[in-house]
Amino acid sequence: MNPRYTILVLLLPLIVLLLPLAAAAQPVPCVDGFAGPYACSNVDLLSQPSDEGATDIWGWTDPVTGVEYAIVFYGLGPHIFDLSDPAAPFEVARLEGGGQDARVYADHLFFVGDGGQGMVVFDLKRLRDVENPPVTLSANTTYTGIQGAHNLSLDPESGFAYPVLTVDSDLCAGELHIVDLRNLRSPRYAGCFDSPTFDHFHDAHCITYDGPDADYTGRELCFGSAGLNRVLAIVDVTDKSNPVLISEAPYPNAAYTHQGWLTEDSRYFLLDDELDEMNLEINTRTVVFDVSDLDEPEFAFEYVAETAASDHNLFVKGDYAYQANYTAGFRMLDLTEIDSGVLTEAAFFDTYPEEDGAILSGAWGVYPFFESGIVVVSDLARGLFVLQPRLGTTTEAEAVPDEGVSLAVYPNPFAAHATVTLDIAAVQHLRVAVYDVLGREVAVLHDGLLGAGEEHALTLDGAGLPTGAYIVRVTGETFETSRAITLVR
Repeated sequence: MNPRYTILVLLLPLIVLLLPLAAAAQPVPCVDGFAGPYACSNVDLLSQPSDEGATDIWGWTDPVTGVEYAIVFYGLGPHIFDLSDPAAPFEVARLEGGGQDARVYADHLFFVGDGGQGMVVFDLKRLRDVENPPVTLSANTTYTGIQGAHNLSLDPESGFAYPVLTVDSDLCAGELHIVDLRNLRSPRYAGCFDSPTFDHFHDAHCITYDGPDADYTGRELCFGSAGLNRVLAIVDVTDKSNPVLISEAPYPNAAYTHQGWLTEDSRYFLLDDELDEMNLEINTRTVVFDVSDLDEPEFAFEYVAETAASDHNLFVKGDYAYQANYTAGFRMLDLTEIDSGVLTEAAFFDTYPEEDGAILSGAWGVYPFFESGIVVVSDLARGLFVLQPRLGTTTEAEAVPDEGVSLAVYPNPFAAHATVTLDIAAVQHLRVAVYDVLGREVAVLHDGLLGAGEEHALTLDGAGLPTGAYIVRVTGETFETSRAITLVR
């Protein structure tokens, strides 16, 4: 057989699988466990605007226009995508300066990388004035106290940044290099943490603390992932000239303490160990610490998944942990039973369908903090994914006792019509309206009295609305509640 023909025959199944997705640049619902070629559960693919391999990702919402933006790192630096219509994002700008990790403070983007770019500062409000996108934009300023850094933490409440694993710096090499950002156009060096017991942080989560340990209320703390030293370290950085190590917490089967995030009540810290799967041949693992006593944090338990993929980055929003787990793609863990030592997988979208092995390819980063509920994921092989988790929007009404209403929206996503069902505890005036991601009212489904003790069904007509994410908001006399919904074609 002709070798070219043999290759074509071998590739044909993959070509057939990918063609429908490539041809139909529109949302792809997760149906029967797949969205196009991607295995999934409770997550729809809204768009995949770029297939260039990407590293890290972050996001920003313009407080004036309401536009949500994805900030995606490619080889030469961050590219910024407008997500006004998450089914059809477009690239607005490319920023000079390289980089691979970013945070946002006071509507300014701060990013670092392993190269020689320092810490770059860019005023994101400049995106409002972009004409004929995409355009290439330069930095507003650069902090040159470091040549670079592998990762960046930032406490938006205090206005201080914490680059870690700094490059070619005489100060704080590998640990916490502290930068005062409050003068946005002139960041300045504020201090350094040098550990007496370990040699570097790989990443850190720094916050102004308001958790269960009253001894530290109002103090600024960094929860550091200490790399090859294989511990979670907690540092009090309130006094920038004299940071103090509070405690360290080891955990079993440690290989490389990579990154982690606090639960919203600051009682638990969830951690990724990047190399335990690869070096110790265990399945994808999320390590949970009880940090309710900051002086004596403890390993609490671990969640071990069915996949063998290495985990990379995770963040917590509400009752879910949002994970980028390399070859296993995007994963969501339900945290509602964490006090009982239980995590469960609630949803996933496999951005790397080739395999789930412990290799460093696939989903690198995830950003889940958009108010619209969409999630953006960066993949080393396939670039940017815009996803819509469907948790909490099923065909059954969801009871919300504190608000005196049960509300459901289905099907979700919907292609033509959706049904909004309501059951309220007391007769009252209700307004049921639909808003787009810019906060504009696009439909009113009801505005008047509704009776109690019976289910009311309202119809949302998608005709005339662009594809994308919407919010159904119900405002009563005694409550207000909402649900996210996605229109697809």
